[in-house]
Amino acid sequence: MAITEPTAGGRVIEEGIGKVKVALNEAAVPGDLLGVDGSNQWVLADGNNSVYAELVAGEKGASGDTITAYRIARVGGYTAATVGVALYLKDTAGAVSESTGTVGQVVGLTLSATEVLLFPRYQFGGQLIPGAVKTFFRDSGLFIQSNADGKLTISADGSGTDDITLSGTITLDDDLITPTNKKIQFRDSGIYINSGADGKLTISADGSGTDDITLSGKVTLDDDVIAAADKVIDVTTADKLKSAGLIVHPKTLLNSQSLSAATTKVDEIMFIADRAYEVVSVKCRATVIENTANDATLMLEKVPSGTAVGSGSDILASAVNLKTGLTANTNATLALHATQANYQLAAGDALALDFGGTAITEFVGLVTVELKAI
Repeated sequence: MAITEPTAGGRVIEEGIGKVKVALNEAAVPGDLLGVDGSNQWVLADGNNSVYAELVAGEKGASGDTITAYRIARVGGYTAATVGVALYLKDTAGAVSESTGTVGQVVGLTLSATEVLLFPRYQFGGQLIPGAVKTFFRDSGLFIQSNADGKLTISADGSGTDDITLSGTITLDDDLITPTNKKIQFRDSGIYINSGADGKLTISADGSGTDDITLSGKVTLDDDVIAAADKVIDVTTADKLKSAGLIVHPKTLLNSQSLSAATTKVDEIMFIADRAYEVVSVKCRATVIENTANDATLMLEKVPSGTAVGSGSDILASAVNLKTGLTANTNATLALHATQANYQLAAGDALALDFGGTAITEFVGLVTVELKAI
């Protein structure tokens, strides 16, 4: 046995809850299930046309009439209903069935062979929302809606600081896709991930922190890393940058044999910068200490093009005395000038050895200057 609909007009509304007024766009009789079509008009609910049931018609009305309808209604007039089973929206407009039908919307249950309880918008364990209907929060701009199979829209009108807040772990079983003009932001609008064009991914940080973007773990690149003309790729820890397994040192080492015992040394250029550099350290080692010239000194200078040695900027904090300032066969690190600009070279600047005092006769040694590109 299965429920049988009475002839047209044979249903009786025995009790209704949640009375509302609706304007019909299609004729209805008491007990008909009503829904909203794609034009937001009240018509007979129909599983065949995916018009989900929302209300129960409480009275007869023609298209254009305004009638009373109910959210929940006890309706009589049926025959042969199976007692205590669920009722579904039928594929015939406005009717119910004990079979699931096309859309499978539960709309009520049977109370007896002749009487049913219809609650089209409510199910045991949840609420079934028709596709054209939105669940609103606070105002019409905040809602949840599913207007197509497999699609769920959560909309916020953007009036708050955070439009949508999700707490806890979020697990995605499919792709997360953002439109090309949208960003995934972190903390504020300056920190975001965005794909503004096919094949392009932008990770932007506003630079307010010490480290703008921190990548933890191994990063594998399938293409080149290209820095803008005025930008650098900075590796702060030595021996951490490799190419084809070989260490690429972040510093450039330059050295010059400064003096020999048989030669009287004069001021000389030891290096011309091809780009901007900063002196990291200056080391000197004497194999033979000067014995004759008590006031013989050495200063390392930054000398721009067109400037004579001796008229440049001192790179060392003070000139080193080649007789009293060094110990034979011992490495000495010479202190840099207190002003950083003094030991930063622009392209075209030269490093120069500027000798002062009495000419040396015995001194033999080496000066090594360590620079890094900036």
